[in-house]
Amino acid sequence: MSKILIGEILLEQGFIDGEKLNEALDIQNRKRQAGEDKKIGEILVDEGWLDEGILLDALVMQDKKKNES
Repeated sequence: MSKILIGEILLEQGFIDGEKLNEALDIQNRKRQAGEDKKIGEILVDEGWLDEGILLDALVMQDKKKNES
C-alpha cells in the first residue's frame, strides 16, 4: 500500500499551489530541526493558506483513498 500524502491531494484538487506546498514543507523541516513535529495541513492552516474545512475534507478524501488501495 502506497502512502497518500495530504499535500498531493490538496495540490491535485487545486486548493494549494506548488509554491505554498514547498513553503509549508520548508517550514515543517525547520520545525522538525527545532524538535517540533507539525503536520503539513496544520502548517497550511496556521499560515492562512488553507481553510480548516478544506483540510478536513481533504483528510476524508485521503482516508478513502487509503481504504481503496
